[in-house]
Amino acid sequence: MAPGKKLHKLEDLPLEGRRVFMRVDLDCPIGPRKILQDESKIQAIVPSIRAAVDAGARLVLASHLGSPDGKRVPSLSMTIIGERLAAILDRDIYVPDDAVGDGPRKVIMERLDGEIVLLQNLGFYSDEQANDDLFAQRLGALADVYVNEAFALNHLSLASTATLPKYLTVNGAGPLFHKEFKRLNALKTSLDSNLVLIAGGETVGGTFDLIQAFFNRIKTLVIGGPMVATWLAANGMRVGLSPVEADKVEAVTSLLGRARLRGFDVILPKDVAIIRQADPDKKMLVGPVNQIPDDGIIVDLGPATIREINASFAEASTVLWAGELGRGLDQLDATEAVGKALSKCRASGTIVGDNLAAAMKMLMLTPFLGHVSTGGDASIRFLEGVSLPGLKSLVED
Repeated sequence: MAPGKKLHKLEDLPLEGRRVFMRVDLDCPIGPRKILQDESKIQAIVPSIRAAVDAGARLVLASHLGSPDGKRVPSLSMTIIGERLAAILDRDIYVPDDAVGDGPRKVIMERLDGEIVLLQNLGFYSDEQANDDLFAQRLGALADVYVNEAFALNHLSLASTATLPKYLTVNGAGPLFHKEFKRLNALKTSLDSNLVLIAGGETVGGTFDLIQAFFNRIKTLVIGGPMVATWLAANGMRVGLSPVEADKVEAVTSLLGRARLRGFDVILPKDVAIIRQADPDKKMLVGPVNQIPDDGIIVDLGPATIREINASFAEASTVLWAGELGRGLDQLDATEAVGKALSKCRASGTIVGDNLAAAMKMLMLTPFLGHVSTGGDASIRFLEGVSLPGLKSLVED
């Protein structure tokens, strides 16, 4: 964010008697018989909703649900979300048939201060995904004040996040958005060079730019996850049948060379957990990284490597961790062990990325960690230094 620009908070905005458009993320998974499988996104937004209505706003909530790709899909109507919100808040939630036009405008104009309207699924409109200027204007005609409370969407150029704010002269960020921004911005702008950066996940590209962004501040770089095979191959190791991104080997080799010149530690696996393609039972075996059989596939880190990672926290003041260390949510041994160690150390820890955040939640470690980001890819892009269209629209003059 440029010097002199300000991100206004919800509590600083004039809300009483105003029509307040709050862009939220209520994209909850829906199972058979229209049962919500995970309502954590609804629960997370409840305090922000209550703050707005308690301040006297006529609140207009807007979200997408599922992936209707610009088509009206009845099973993805916001009605199910509205019904659950109404039960949690113990108040009526009005859900019009559309998100723009005379229908929702009439519903909104009939509301009293403190009442809530939930617009129809923004995903039903292809113009939302296309960041159409006219669609943003039509959304803007429904409100007086704009509040962004969906940080995880701000790396996307959506009409409701990237363009709509310019059509409402009063705009700002909700408490969840502001908390996320404040924590990530503090990490991004810190001069602390005593940083342990843990990079995992499926692909090299998922964390490579993040490593580059923090390169001059790294004390220890840890590599794990399925993409570790590419790093090992770049370091001259044989990795059996583990997937190697051939087009990334040269870049990884170059980065390892730069790390040696700069003199920071790089923790690559000393031992790994593997399965053998020829084994019908797919029994997991643990052994040294230089003894991976030709039909071996790396699925997790071994205990010696985990101990080395955990030991690196003793001297660290900051730990940034992106990407799980095993093969997704079905292999969490190393992820759990490192997560528990991080939760007990004195370093300030930040967890970014949807899959890793989901793993921390599954392992019930979230309350014991410094900051588990809810921003997904948007948080990673922000830390990389990428300009987020949704954030940019809130702080432009």
